[in-house]
Amino acid sequence: MNQAEFASKMGVQESTVSRWIRNEREMSFNKAVEASRLLNCHAEDLYDWIKVD
Repeated sequence: MNQAEFASKMGVQESTVSRWIRNEREMSFNKAVEASRLLNCHAEDLYDWIKVD
């Protein structure tokens, strides 16, 4: 699936997907869950996790 198809299935503009990819905009957890279903992965896989001691 290309970026335009993904955006369409997510119900967002292609520019929004581009901003998510470039880390210019944070994806809401609800959208991450929706994306994870489309991409067959876990929502947590779509975020960078930082370990805090």
